[in-house]
Amino acid sequence: MNFITGAAVGSFEATQLDRIVLGVYLLLFGAIIAVTAIAYWGPVREWTKFMYSWLGRGASFVFLGLLSLNTSSILVFLVPLVVVAIGVVYIVLAFTSSVPVPLPILRSDALIVEHERENPGYPDHRRQHNRMVAQSRLDREARKQNKQADQLRKRERGLAAQESAAKASAAAAAEERKLVSREVRVQERQSKQAFA
Repeated sequence: MNFITGAAVGSFEATQLDRIVLGVYLLLFGAIIAVTAIAYWGPVREWTKFMYSWLGRGASFVFLGLLSLNTSSILVFLVPLVVVAIGVVYIVLAFTSSVPVPLPILRSDALIVEHERENPGYPDHRRQHNRMVAQSRLDREARKQNKQADQLRKRERGLAAQESAAKASAAAAAEERKLVSREVRVQERQSKQAFA
C-alpha cells in the first residue's frame, strides 16, 4: 500500500503540482470576481466586501494579473498585463475619481441599501455623477444642435448668395437681351434704309 501511495505522489513533479495549485487558485479567484460583478449573493458578499471598492477591486486585479504572468508565449504574457493595467486604472480611480463603484449587474434593493450604509457618501457621489453625466449629455446635444444650426445658416447664406447671383445673372441676361434686340432693330432699320 505504501508503495502505491508513494508512486502516486512521486509521479507528480513539483512544478506540475505548483501549476495545478496555481490553476485552481486562479480559477477560484476568477470565479469570485465574476460572481461579484454579475450577481448579489449574500454569502459571497460577506467574504468579498473588498470587491465593492475601487481599491479592493484594483488590488485584486493587479494580484491576479501578476500571479498569472507567464513568459512562455506573447499571448500568455499580454493577457495578464491587460488585467494588471485594468487593476491599476481601478486603483487610480480610488484616489482621483468621484465615480462610485459599479454594483453587480443583477442586484437587489437590499444590496443597494447595504452598499449605501457601508459607503455613506455613495448616494451623493451617485447623484453627483448622474448630474455630471446628464449635463455632459445635454452639453453634447446643445453642441450638436448649434452645429446643425450653423450648418443650416451657412447653407441658407449660400442659397441666398446663389439666388442673388441668379437674379443678377437674370438681370444681366435681360439687359443683354434688350441690347441685342435694340441692335437687331437698329440693323433692321439700317438695312431698310439702305434698300429704300
